[in-house]
Amino acid sequence: MPSDLQIAVLMACHNRRELTLQCLESLIAAKPDTWTLSIYLVDDGSTDGTSTAVKELPLDIKVIHGPGNWFWAHSMFQAEQSIDKPYDAILWINDDVKLFQDALMRVENVRQGNHDSILVGQFMDPITKELTYGGVKKIGRHPFHFELVFAGKTNALVDTFNGNFVFLPKEISQKVGNIDGGFSHAYADYDFGMRAKKLGYNSLVIAGFLGVCADNHPATKENLRERLTALHSSKGLPPASQIRYLQRHGPIEWRIYLIFPYIRAILGLSSMVHQSRTNENSTSK
Repeated sequence: MPSDLQIAVLMACHNRRELTLQCLESLIAAKPDTWTLSIYLVDDGSTDGTSTAVKELPLDIKVIHGPGNWFWAHSMFQAEQSIDKPYDAILWINDDVKLFQDALMRVENVRQGNHDSILVGQFMDPITKELTYGGVKKIGRHPFHFELVFAGKTNALVDTFNGNFVFLPKEISQKVGNIDGGFSHAYADYDFGMRAKKLGYNSLVIAGFLGVCADNHPATKENLRERLTALHSSKGLPPASQIRYLQRHGPIEWRIYLIFPYIRAILGLSSMVHQSRTNENSTSK
């Protein structure tokens, strides 16, 4: 009998107790018999009892406490730094994801034939049933322009991904390195996928939805001052994070692209990293 696959699960949460519990319960229900899960959860300053509640679940879970200003990127970096057991793969999962019961078995089936690929889960909004998060393809020269790809009946190769559900074989994780906690919030997942691509690793979106996750992209503010404030917020596109991303993945004239989010803010357009979506598979495997 083969030994169990040891999975280090990285999560971050902040004052979403019920969603976090729902995510972990769905993880328990979906776990294949051949997987052993060790959870590393960063509770970034929650005041709603999340840390106490999660410890009641039948899970091997280590809670790391943050000060409340780490946000997603640094929280996930800290979770990764806290891994204290041998592992075969790392799984990123957002605390607002609810997995379908067959989700992880489907991941395992795809993993069997793709040991050298990053596996990405895609999710639908629980109300609209539309694609919300998954893998993305680069569109044109603009370094911030990506298209969200829907993998319907076949798995789809993408350039990078949202960090809601990402399965990383140990070799890839070690070669690419840590999630970059130097980003404030956005870009850290896209950055990781782009770094992996530069090293020759594939990112593969698993066909079909693995579960539900509401679309949490912030609505565009009506007032220009509010739009600029949101742009500079830690959960927006602060200049330091834009520069960090552009220096790595932008063209030689990357500095000019720093003005584009401001133009979009002035025009009242969305400032999210990816703007368009397609319901067709891209190059598939």
